[in-house]
Amino acid sequence: MYCSNCGTQIKPELNYCNRCGQRTNKIESAETSTSQNNILDTLATTTIFIGVGGMLFFVGLIAILLDKGIVPQVIVMLSVLYLAAWFGICFRLLGQISRVIDGNFKEGILKRNSEKIEKAESAQAFQIAAPTTAQLEEHREPVMSITENTTRTLDKIESKI
Repeated sequence: MYCSNCGTQIKPELNYCNRCGQRTNKIESAETSTSQNNILDTLATTTIFIGVGGMLFFVGLIAILLDKGIVPQVIVMLSVLYLAAWFGICFRLLGQISRVIDGNFKEGILKRNSEKIEKAESAQAFQIAAPTTAQLEEHREPVMSITENTTRTLDKIESKI
C-alpha cells in the first residue's frame, strides 16, 4: 500500500504514513466508493427525469400553443430555445455522470496496480541475494574536525612581558 500524500510504501496494517504522518484511507475509501455510487444513482435518476419529463413538457407546451392559435414562427423560436436549454442541461448532467464513472474507474485501476506491486514486492522479499564484493564501499579517510582546527588557535601562548 502507498501513501496518498507522499507516495511512500507503507504497511497495510498502519493507520498513518511513517514518512509524512498522513492518515491512510482504509475506512474512508470504502465510504467514498459508497457515496460515489449514491451520487451516480442520483445523477442518473435526475438525468432520466429531466430528459423524459422535459420532453413531455415540451410536447404539452407545443400542443397548448398550437391550440391557442399562436403564430408558427413564435412557436418555432420558443421550441429552438427550449430544446437548446434542455440539451444543455442533459449534456451537463451526462458530463457529471462521466466524471463520477471516471473517478471510480481510475480508483479501481490504482487499487489493482498497488495490489500487483505489493504482491511483486512480497515475492522479492523472500529471495535472498548473494553478497558480492561489488557491494563494499571504498575506504575513506576521516574528515578533519572543525573543532580540532579551531582549538589549536585557542591554546595558551606564552607572552614575553
